[in-house]
Amino acid sequence: MSRVIPTAIRSAIPCLVLGPNPPSLAMNSQIPQEIVNAIVDNLSCKAVDRTSLLACTLVSQSFSGPARRHLFSTISIRWKQNKSVEAQVRQLLSMISSRSDLRFLVRSLLIEDLGHNRSNPSVARAMDDTSDLFNLLQALTGVHSPLRALYLYCYSTSTNLYTSWQDIGVQTRSALMSIFPQLTFLRLREVREVPFTILKDMPLMETLELCQVSLEGEDEKSTLCKLGRVDTIDSLRRVTSLRVDGGLSKLLEYSTAAGLDFPKMKLFRTLVSDSEDIHAVWNLTQKFDSMNSLEMKLYTDCSYMSHSPVDLGRLSHLQSLCIRLCPLRASDNEALPHAFNLLYPPTRPTSLSTLKIVLSSPYILSSAEDFLPEQIGSSWAVLHPEKLLDVHPTLTSVEVEVDLSQSAVKWTHAPNVRPPSKAQVLSSLTKRLQKSIFGSEDPISSSSSFEKPMNIITFSLKAPGCLND
Repeated sequence: MSRVIPTAIRSAIPCLVLGPNPPSLAMNSQIPQEIVNAIVDNLSCKAVDRTSLLACTLVSQSFSGPARRHLFSTISIRWKQNKSVEAQVRQLLSMISSRSDLRFLVRSLLIEDLGHNRSNPSVARAMDDTSDLFNLLQALTGVHSPLRALYLYCYSTSTNLYTSWQDIGVQTRSALMSIFPQLTFLRLREVREVPFTILKDMPLMETLELCQVSLEGEDEKSTLCKLGRVDTIDSLRRVTSLRVDGGLSKLLEYSTAAGLDFPKMKLFRTLVSDSEDIHAVWNLTQKFDSMNSLEMKLYTDCSYMSHSPVDLGRLSHLQSLCIRLCPLRASDNEALPHAFNLLYPPTRPTSLSTLKIVLSSPYILSSAEDFLPEQIGSSWAVLHPEKLLDVHPTLTSVEVEVDLSQSAVKWTHAPNVRPPSKAQVLSSLTKRLQKSIFGSEDPISSSSSFEKPMNIITFSLKAPGCLND
């Protein structure tokens, strides 16, 4: 979010002539440092102003320091067509070697292993010891290092293969293990056979995200024998946000054996694809006495939710629930309402205040309306506010969002006719949802007999890029 620049600061901006002849130090010495900092902070809020931040480093010393703090706060190492991973790592190491203060500016590190091709050994990988990444990690490790966030994506787009933890270079693995204790945020994505023991030394961790990560022991026969039970319990006691997309059952098994209870957990996000996953969700959430927000992404036809074990009434602190439905085929839409079974019937009234239902589609549509056929049935009536408020009396907001932003929409319209606008598509989808939920496209006029409020439910749309504004 961009900040509003006060008049005093706006009047100082013309001094920043970001051209071939930057203003002299004398010209800038009269600008208070707090105003300079505000100017640079405002530029950093806008991704398009990265060039301006670079130019600020040439203006004067007063501008250079704040600009460099923003420029180097996040470092990304990812495969690029015109620059190998090796070249990027070497360049960063060279910069840190020549300007030792740079290592004290890096707060976030993103590593994407997208250039690996296992059929072509000459293509370097970010995670190979040959890339010198371990040297960079070691340079960013230490008591005084401000590095707190690490994003590690290991999926190989060239082969559609996941990376095993053992495929990562020995020195790189060691460097990663050394850097984990100083992190407050860690996102591991598409890494297989990750030893559960990596979690044993994360005393500062607040946000942990395991996306398509399979957890295992260092060897299957001694999975938990090698687990430092006390260290691990102390390790994750600060975690307030946990995301697990895949491998939830293993996490449940290992965390139970290790005595992990995540005492400060507030937000839990997970992906559910079968009945085993939904049982794991329920069993794991029982450990989160302090959890107040739950987000679940449900794949396939959701029929496995017809007898959901989740009892929201037993999650006494839960205030926010988000259910994201992701049917893999258009035919799955009919079974989507099975997911709403977890809303009914709780053993006791819940403390839910906000409920969000997101419908997303990854398949090809001939029109946005195809995602919700005109006859979508009355099974969505379970979302009627009157019924919801009977079992969730503290609800103040229900949002139904149709997310087509990732859909491949092939429009079948007449030549020279523009696609509909986002407002037109939202209006069409809203009418169909209202008819299914309320039995009428105009619920307000038909709600005179209802004692409880109807306006707590809203509808929204994330449209594909081909729609007009």
